[in-house]
Amino acid sequence: GYWANGRRFHPYAGEAKRLLGVPIDHVGLCGWTTKQMVASLDNPNCRDVCGNMWKGLRVKLREHRYSHCVILAGTNDVGGREGGAEDIVRNIVKLASVAMQHGCKVFVMTIPEMRAEQQQAKMHAIRTRANQLLMQQGSHLNTIDLAPLVPYHRVHRAERDRIWEPDGLHLRPDGYDKMGRAVAARLTASQTPGAGKAPSRAPEDTGIVSDPSRAAQSPSKAPVAGRVYAPAAGRSPLAVLAANPSPSRSPPRAISKIF
Repeated sequence: GYWANGRRFHPYAGEAKRLLGVPIDHVGLCGWTTKQMVASLDNPNCRDVCGNMWKGLRVKLREHRYSHCVILAGTNDVGGREGGAEDIVRNIVKLASVAMQHGCKVFVMTIPEMRAEQQQAKMHAIRTRANQLLMQQGSHLNTIDLAPLVPYHRVHRAERDRIWEPDGLHLRPDGYDKMGRAVAARLTASQTPGAGKAPSRAPEDTGIVSDPSRAAQSPSKAPVAGRVYAPAAGRSPLAVLAANPSPSRSPPRAISKIF
């Protein structure tokens, strides 16, 4: 929820919590890359670039029993040119794997656009490729395609000024609220019988699927109640994407607490 040059924060988790009516915890690792997030899974004292202290993902998941985990990450990797698309997705899959091991149904968001892509073709190529790979994970990951929901380049100036900060990297409160509504809508849709399924096992840490036809089809587990966790590094610590989940005959997992 970073905005106003870091003087104020407006996490998307607030709007999602209002709409879903369930407790939502969030972690905002401003300025962190996916590599840093993976390296600090067990770190109880994570300091972000704004000086705020948080806990690593596995530490947080051990504190509470969450039903869902929402991940948005990758912007800082793309902006800092740290690794390629495959590295970004591999790290996001590792984060998702940890959350699944703790009984969470995981939703990952695609990486939103950024103004710098207009001058940096490589940044655009890495971001779009990472999003494609996330979308191709199939039944391994539930995705929320955030990128087209908060566009930067293909939008009228008035709308851009309403939802984006002048830096073209961070969102304004209206933009974060749009994210929160997207998360709430996706999680609500997943509660509809037959709308999708949660993977029965965590994906392998290195199991990036580059071909949608290779996505594994696993039977669903019985629903597990917990709480929801919504980590986010500034605007980049966890990524969003909307894939078409496979149909399931098992009952949807109740949303009780989100991280």
